[in-house]
Amino acid sequence: MKLAVKVESSSSSSSTGKPSTTSPSTTTTTKIPDSSSSWSLSPRLEATVFTVGESSGWVVGVDYDAWAKSKNFKLGDLLVFDYSSAYAIDEVFENDYNTCNIDHPISSDNSGSTVISLLNAGPHYFICGTPGYCAQGMKFIANVTA
Repeated sequence: MKLAVKVESSSSSSSTGKPSTTSPSTTTTTKIPDSSSSWSLSPRLEATVFTVGESSGWVVGVDYDAWAKSKNFKLGDLLVFDYSSAYAIDEVFENDYNTCNIDHPISSDNSGSTVISLLNAGPHYFICGTPGYCAQGMKFIANVTA
């Protein structure tokens, strides 16, 4: 996964009719780290990248509840779901979380790797949408603080 940012100054004419000079463009590429770490794109924007389940990934058999409770999720942080099989990730409402109901997902993906940005404070409920996996513990709550 890569992020490319191209920064250019705008070109405009001055009041004397002479064109203004522009500085050369700069391109920066940032690779998202493979494990939980902190990275910064600017002094005001800092995010922590959390790989859900750490090295195990998004699979049956991990205590995701304990994993999530040990983290301090902040606005702008990223959750990376890594999985080799077609495990869906559903961000659902609290009642759907409690009952493992996958009928009303907010979003879902089963592409093999999914990155979700935590853009709102409060609880975010994640369950596996593969039938039976949520009941086996593939779910957690990410409590996001400002």
